[in-house]
Amino acid sequence: MGTESTEIIGWNAKEQLFLVRSFDAFGNCEEYSMDLCSGFLSFRSTELRFRGAFSEDKQELSGIWEKDDGVGWYPQMEIRVIRR
Repeated sequence: MGTESTEIIGWNAKEQLFLVRSFDAFGNCEEYSMDLCSGFLSFRSTELRFRGAFSEDKQELSGIWEKDDGVGWYPQMEIRVIRR
């Protein structure tokens, strides 16, 4: 059983990227920039980042979340999402 969250996504025309605010069931709020370019999806905040790629048929997204521990980035989790 995972943590439920809600994301609000908006377009920042000046910076030419999406901004995402994520709110989870524990009251946490994170703000990310999001970019979708050439089949790659990326999210980035001050402490977290994600880079993933879509399959050729666009039915699957796989990638890795990384966390900054103040010294460098380390893998936090790999994900694979399949559209059914």
